[in-house]
Amino acid sequence: MSNRGNSQERLKLKAVLHQTTPTQLPPEAPQNVTIKITNSRSVHVSWKPPSRHSEYVIDYVVSRSINGAPSTGALIPKWHTERTFNEAAEIKSASVTVCAYYGSGVQGGRRGNACSGKVTATTASKEEASLSSILCHEVDCRDLRYFRPV
Repeated sequence: MSNRGNSQERLKLKAVLHQTTPTQLPPEAPQNVTIKITNSRSVHVSWKPPSRHSEYVIDYVVSRSINGAPSTGALIPKWHTERTFNEAAEIKSASVTVCAYYGSGVQGGRRGNACSGKVTATTASKEEASLSSILCHEVDCRDLRYFRPV
């Protein structure tokens, strides 16, 4: 009976070893990344921490591209989930990607990272911004007239 007891103990041990623990799961990307061009030279980026394993995040990196220029990255401490960037040039478009960098607590004990998808914002052109009045005659709007502001 002792052999049978040892056999059952080994099966239990194997079952425990094959379970997936939180530290073996892949890292998750930051969630709900938003970007807003707050004025002609500032971009505000915010995000939510990963829904799982956020306790293992050691830092975030925000990579941003302004007006199609090559991306630049900024290291953000793990306790922050937003940042405003002031730029030298007038901003017409901005794209960001936010990456969470993990310590040794995930992915089988190795360091790793997970990145959001790219999020983009653009400013309205002067032509788009000047559209202020459309007059519509008749119920089915067959006659449309556009009035440019003076």
